[in-house]
Amino acid sequence: MLNILPFLSLLALQTGLSCDSPKASEDTSETQEQPPPHRALVLLSLDTFRRDHVGRYGGGVDTPFLDALAEKSLSLDAHHACANWTYGAMICALGGADGVDMGWVPYGGGTSPRIPDEMVLLPEVLGNNGFRTGLVSTNGYVGQTSKMNRYYDLFEAADMASAADVVDVGLGMLDQLTFGDRWMLHLHFFDPHSPYWAPDDYLDGLSGLAPINYDLTEMSDVLRLDETWDGLDEATQALVIQHLEVRYRASIRFMDDELGRLYAELESRGLLEDALVVVMSDHGEQFFEYDELEHGNSLHGVEVDTFAFFNGHNVTPAAWTEPTTHADLSPTILAQLGIESDRLAPSEDLGGVGAVVGAASPSRPLFAAKREDGESMQSVDRDGKRLIFTWDGQRKLYDLTQDPDERQDIYDSDPDGEALWALLQPRVEALDAMIEDYSPVIP
Repeated sequence: MLNILPFLSLLALQTGLSCDSPKASEDTSETQEQPPPHRALVLLSLDTFRRDHVGRYGGGVDTPFLDALAEKSLSLDAHHACANWTYGAMICALGGADGVDMGWVPYGGGTSPRIPDEMVLLPEVLGNNGFRTGLVSTNGYVGQTSKMNRYYDLFEAADMASAADVVDVGLGMLDQLTFGDRWMLHLHFFDPHSPYWAPDDYLDGLSGLAPINYDLTEMSDVLRLDETWDGLDEATQALVIQHLEVRYRASIRFMDDELGRLYAELESRGLLEDALVVVMSDHGEQFFEYDELEHGNSLHGVEVDTFAFFNGHNVTPAAWTEPTTHADLSPTILAQLGIESDRLAPSEDLGGVGAVVGAASPSRPLFAAKREDGESMQSVDRDGKRLIFTWDGQRKLYDLTQDPDERQDIYDSDPDGEALWALLQPRVEALDAMIEDYSPVIP
């Protein structure tokens, strides 16, 4: 059993790292009386949620509940997704490593195969340690399509259901989970995902906009918009972006209200006294910033810069500003639950393996990958710079501190480009070894 100290105190002892909160500097002596590990887990994964649309990160007033929760949580403010779509991102979050290190990267552009039988994910580890586990999911990649549901004792498919429905089903599942001593409830929400739907009460921002020739609540029209975008004049494009933003923000505001309702109900039932609550965004969304709509298109920040919050009695509230990745989530959760496990460790370490938050160097590389026929791409972030390699042979480097919108490719003029490529190339070759039908153009 791990010797669990208050969360950030433990990290400070292990690594000497610090964070923004003055609470992190309080007495960290192992002789002081420590609270027990959490005995339950509530995991809330939020599909397609851009970090820059959270109020905490400059996103306005659409997320009052999440902003308030972040203030009393360990907030991972420089968090990074391992993939730009749900399947790859959630494999990484639940597996403690990205797909390249685990030897299997799910692919898009068709029906991706089910998770390999030998792959170990967080709910299996918890089940082996006395947890009763349940999942309610709105996305088949976190459910029946991927067969991820087989890792849980209880499963309810709620394909593309609203946040209100997910909360209701999740609360109904609790009676079947909480009769045991240890339990996990995982709810996967869909609301910000296309098509862009929200209840009418949240769509007041549409009243001042001229109509457009697309019904953004219909997937066929979302796809038609993507296909016809280049043929629209600038004024029409600007109007369409306004409609997209209003609908996207409305869905976020609605989901935020429902998350608040869920948290209040869990609190009223006394279920949060021993529970660790983890909130995470799986990936972001693009609104034509790089000439595409939705996600799964690029590895720019709008698609891979995300966030995560840890909340519970054994977590010291703080803003953690060092880089973290989805691969860190499961190791950190296990540490907070007092569980030692090597079951999540991959067979080969190429650098995408997760660590308990704070236990890794702030200068470690963070990786992301998208596997798709003819359109695979991979990236590496380190020390404020991002290298994106597309398998047609292009390498582009961005200085995120000077160019946060990633508009100026500096690969040919910055010596860090070659250093980052030296980190990324072995991972490109590792992914290439998993694919028979096509290979990357190595510069």
